[in-house]
Amino acid sequence: TYIMEEILLCVSSPVDFNSILFSYWNVGTSVEEAFVSYQDYLRKSNISFGLKFPLSGITGSFRANYDNSELLKYEVMDQYRAFQLLEHFIANPILLGSQSLCAIPSDLQSTLVDTYWTLDDNFVRELLNKRLNKSRKDLEDIADCTYMNLRRVTRQYDNIKRIYNAFEENSAIQTVNIFTFIYQQFKLSDSLAKKYACIVYLIISKFNLTTKRRVHKLPCVSLENCAVLIISFLSDSGFVSTLLRIHEESNLVPVNEGERSKSSSPWDNDSCCWKATWEIFPTVDSLELDKQLLVNLRDLKSNLSGDMLELGVRTVRAALRPELSRKIEGGGSSRISSIIKSLLQIGANLSQSREFRDLFEDLLTKVAEPLEELGVTTLELNEFLMVCCKWAVEGIPVNSGALLSRQDSTTSAIGSHS
Repeated sequence: TYIMEEILLCVSSPVDFNSILFSYWNVGTSVEEAFVSYQDYLRKSNISFGLKFPLSGITGSFRANYDNSELLKYEVMDQYRAFQLLEHFIANPILLGSQSLCAIPSDLQSTLVDTYWTLDDNFVRELLNKRLNKSRKDLEDIADCTYMNLRRVTRQYDNIKRIYNAFEENSAIQTVNIFTFIYQQFKLSDSLAKKYACIVYLIISKFNLTTKRRVHKLPCVSLENCAVLIISFLSDSGFVSTLLRIHEESNLVPVNEGERSKSSSPWDNDSCCWKATWEIFPTVDSLELDKQLLVNLRDLKSNLSGDMLELGVRTVRAALRPELSRKIEGGGSSRISSIIKSLLQIGANLSQSREFRDLFEDLLTKVAEPLEELGVTTLELNEFLMVCCKWAVEGIPVNSGALLSRQDSTTSAIGSHS
């Protein structure tokens, strides 16, 4: 006699993905933990988790054992299986829209991709402290120090390495903007693509971010902001001319009917500087320093002493508010001269790869920290550097001045988060 086994079958199309359960799965939560957490979430939200399922055809002990909690657990298991089946496509977003496993609306595709590709800042900071090529032991160490499970760490590491490898392979064939490449090839949101672009650039450039304790503690968002500034400023994309245009457009504000006013300098307007930066960032096709810029770097060395330096010191001192000037010179009458000379020296050495990799450390130890020791606040640091920028543009020969102004803006970004 043939005895048919009882089978519970659920068929649905399209798949009804649960965003809460996806977030649990994405961070490496087990099925059992996800079930408990989701059940608790539903209870606290006063949401009935009693799944309506017709049991009229089920009899005996099988029906008696089927309570609502068990149905909810099966729902979690089904969702996890669906996520695992689709993980390959979510990890390669360009393939997600063409996969035939299940129909997924475009807006849901974007949500799944951005959630899967999200990054934890504390993980990124630990990764930047080490080389990209990681063994399982290295990833376990990162998981321990960031208090994350291994799956969560491995997913983020694999995502960064996937983009890094793809960009490196493409760069060997053609030059392309790093943000545009990531945005188009991996279908990430604008903000997430920018974040990955900055992180990959920091990895490619091999900046020294570990030797000094202060540099080691720079938060991830500060490093990302600096990466954007460096990419935009040290390219042949006309940052200064772009800034002047944006300043002209944004600072012609009506005061009275028929009247308009202008702010004194574009360097005084932080929002203009960032607007210019983000406008240039997607247009930079090469991560290498502009060749003409490397030639102009030599010009800065002639300004490290002599009349040009003295003129710069007098100009900066006169432009500063008296209280700020007194605060800086409280550490010695030559302090302003010393800091300006440090800025020039750092800029002049950027053509050397080793010095370029030490950019963060040099700006912190030779500029930001000495000013901080004198009690200079973040706002005052910005003011001092803006004055230096204005002098650089107006008082130093064109090419060198533009370079120093770029460098000062990077110092300002580092100092504001240090």
